[in-house]
Amino acid sequence: MAIPRLNRAEPAVDRVPFLKILEGHQAGLILVLEGEELTLGRDPACDIVIDEIGVSRFHCSVRRSGNGWEVADLNSTNGTYVNDKRIARSDLIEEDTLILGPECSLRFDRQPAEEVELARRLFEGARLDGLTRVFNRVTFFERLAQEISYSQRQHSTFGLLLFDIDHFKKINDSYGHPGGDAVLRQVAARARAMLRLEDTLGRYGGEEFAILLRNSGLSACLRVAERLRAEIADRPFEMEGQEPVTVTASIGVATWRAEVTQDGLVAQADEQLYAAKQAGRNRVMPRSE
Repeated sequence: MAIPRLNRAEPAVDRVPFLKILEGHQAGLILVLEGEELTLGRDPACDIVIDEIGVSRFHCSVRRSGNGWEVADLNSTNGTYVNDKRIARSDLIEEDTLILGPECSLRFDRQPAEEVELARRLFEGARLDGLTRVFNRVTFFERLAQEISYSQRQHSTFGLLLFDIDHFKKINDSYGHPGGDAVLRQVAARARAMLRLEDTLGRYGGEEFAILLRNSGLSACLRVAERLRAEIADRPFEMEGQEPVTVTASIGVATWRAEVTQDGLVAQADEQLYAAKQAGRNRVMPRSE
């Protein structure tokens, strides 16, 4: 027997309202609805940033309405749909599907707070590296495949940066694994802080990280790579109970072209990372376009 759906006029006691992204590169992400009104779209100024094909800069808003929530379109290019019906404004009922573009749909629901938190933690545990809280290797390669698909559709390019911490074994030997872990967390935080919302940062393995730079040619990638190299080398890293330690990184850069496969692009960036190591470390090595 079908479970009755809650009407928006019926208060959901002790149940947290949220949106769950159903498809796209953020599929599975839980977005708890807090405050009176939230805007959704690609623009960084939105309360909920959704960087997907077909989503407008300011696509729609979700706001409280009595005891429930409603969605309103913000003159988006491709329209806002609730359960396949295009709307200007619509009440949201539990299990409604909100569609913002050809590759983005979300489910509105309410659940007890502890269940929402569990779902959020499961999502993060499956997609994020436990130490650095950036994407893990599996998720990064999912994003790489999506970036290639995006660039093929848009006839654009993107960059891949592979970088690792120079002489990382010496850091572990000198300061122990807690010291090494502290460096890894801080490197990830510094890299994440300098990237755009549409870029992707992942832990490739061990002391090695990877970055995808959307809509970026070689010159733009080299500027980011050099900024990252300097950000790591020029500011010492803090360790509990230890003097700050200076760390450097080597970076390999490659840009995607239509004839390059995913494995081929990774191999190109990896070759440049190896070349940077061989050339003396603490440097950026590009693959010419």
